[in-house]
Amino acid sequence: MIRFFLLLLPLLAPSLSNASEFHEIDIWNQSDTYTRGDVVTHDNGIYVGLIRSVNEEPGNSWRWRKVRISSVGDFHINRVYLLAAAVRHQEKYYLARKIAIARNESQLSDSSTWFEFSHPAIGSGLPEEVQVDNKSLLGIDDNDNAIRDQYELTVLMKDTNDDIRYRALQAGKTYQSVLAIAESSTNVGVDQAADIFRQLINIRACEQLLRSQYDLDTGTSYEYFNTYERIEARYKVERLLYDLLQENHVQVEVNATPCDVLSEV
Repeated sequence: MIRFFLLLLPLLAPSLSNASEFHEIDIWNQSDTYTRGDVVTHDNGIYVGLIRSVNEEPGNSWRWRKVRISSVGDFHINRVYLLAAAVRHQEKYYLARKIAIARNESQLSDSSTWFEFSHPAIGSGLPEEVQVDNKSLLGIDDNDNAIRDQYELTVLMKDTNDDIRYRALQAGKTYQSVLAIAESSTNVGVDQAADIFRQLINIRACEQLLRSQYDLDTGTSYEYFNTYERIEARYKVERLLYDLLQENHVQVEVNATPCDVLSEV
């Protein structure tokens, strides 16, 4: 008898010190007054002020320039960097708070010109503007890593630790494979069914462990199955897998260390 576990459906202290994590950078506030070189976050992006502004929303006003994290290049001497340009140097990231002429590497420590920062999506391969498609089951996966971009960005931008992000992203690959089965007319083999079903029940068990360990309210499956069609597809596939395994007398159980199973996805 198969042990069947249904998966339940289930950013910020401001700082302008060096090495500012994304969630430590000031969030844009419509009531605050900003001047040239001020750095804020808004809607998952980092922006640098061009001129003085009040109630000018970043992304919708020319008074702000967005930092392009998808195209961060290495820092080069004798190069002119425009305001909001982002560079990488010795595994650290900096953005220009004003026009900067790079004369030497020590200039990067000048906080009036350069701002050391981090962003969870650097290196992810996600496009600068993530497109949302909730009409199809699979959605959009521009960086081709078997995770829907919208979900991936949501997970990356959560104010949480790297372990939780990693597990959630790995779970996303399994969720995407479930939706791929729903969208495809290809028959599912017993081995594939057992593998996916094992991943699903261990994801659920892993979420329970992480919620207990980190005092979390919920998991991330509801963010992947975020439309009626995706929810419906999920349970149809779960039933399909369950019936197939039962017919073939295949037993699938929760691993003693369920989070380790996600490392295999």
